[in-house]
Amino acid sequence: MQPDIVFKSEFISITIRQDGFYIESFRKGMTQEQFNMLMSDHPEIKITGIMAVKNALVNAPRAPEKFGKTKERIIIDVSEDGLRAFMTLCVGEEDLSESGKANLFKEILGKLHEKGITFGIKNDVLLGNLENDRQILAAEGIAAVDGVDSWIKMYELSEVRPEVKENGNVDHRELNLINRVNMGDWLGERTDPGEGSAGRTVTDGIILPAKGNLLPLLYDKNTVKEVNADGKTTLYARINGAVHYDEKGIGVSNHLEIIGNVGFKTGNIEFDGFLTVKGSIEDSFSVEASKDIEILSDLGLGSVKEIVSREGSILIKGGIAGKNKAVIRGRKNIYTKFVSDTTIICEGSVHIGFYCLNSTI
Repeated sequence: MQPDIVFKSEFISITIRQDGFYIESFRKGMTQEQFNMLMSDHPEIKITGIMAVKNALVNAPRAPEKFGKTKERIIIDVSEDGLRAFMTLCVGEEDLSESGKANLFKEILGKLHEKGITFGIKNDVLLGNLENDRQILAAEGIAAVDGVDSWIKMYELSEVRPEVKENGNVDHRELNLINRVNMGDWLGERTDPGEGSAGRTVTDGIILPAKGNLLPLLYDKNTVKEVNADGKTTLYARINGAVHYDEKGIGVSNHLEIIGNVGFKTGNIEFDGFLTVKGSIEDSFSVEASKDIEILSDLGLGSVKEIVSREGSILIKGGIAGKNKAVIRGRKNIYTKFVSDTTIICEGSVHIGFYCLNSTI
């Protein structure tokens, strides 16, 4: 069976056989550039033997030698994520003309369906002005949208610092050392993570989204409760007390509030939690608490025996005139208006509003 002639000149002959394209040269005279222009007129030929072409042109005459194979008219490539399908055309000029577009469109759709591509086909592109040997986006899926992470907003402890009045004066007696809450008060909240939305590949497969991360909500379950509603987890105080943070997260500590003075009516006070004394501490009496202590009387303290906070800070609103007897001990900081004739021991800082006389700090 004689091979079909694709091209023939005085220099070369290109024929097609069952296994591909063959080049034969008769004499020298065709340049590589002229051969490349010839190939541009035959987009159906894919060159697989560069050396065969070179030998035919440079070392003519040469016997027929295989140098190429038939390109597919429509090559379809799908991206690894399955979201895009590209096509590369190798068709005749008549296929790309206005009269040939309709048949080419049907052929492209058939090739896409053959590859299982049924979703996101860009019909407007396929019916537009197409070109050979250029990768064209033929179909596009929908990417999955991952869910957003949850976010957390928590109760903020008030900063311990003197209050600045409107006239610019500083009130060292107003420090808000203890953050009081009542049962049922808001302590924090966390939104649920988003589920995200699924995507679809060009082969109509489902792409599952990644759910947002659920951030941990840390709290003391004995004193704080959570309520889940409307895509949100909200924390509320189980008891009246004072807000604190520790390794368990947020919690509410017991808070003892004494309306008057600590003296003969109350005796010495020892309490596991936060302590607020609305009055003062009478001479020779002592107060001890595990957490912060507030003594809010404007009169301050005299020759008390001892004021001790084992884990927290101490606020003495009215100052201390200790008469060389008073001892103030705090694990953290001490805040007071003035100090005289007093011993103060703490592991943090001592903040004194006005003066300090004859005292050991």
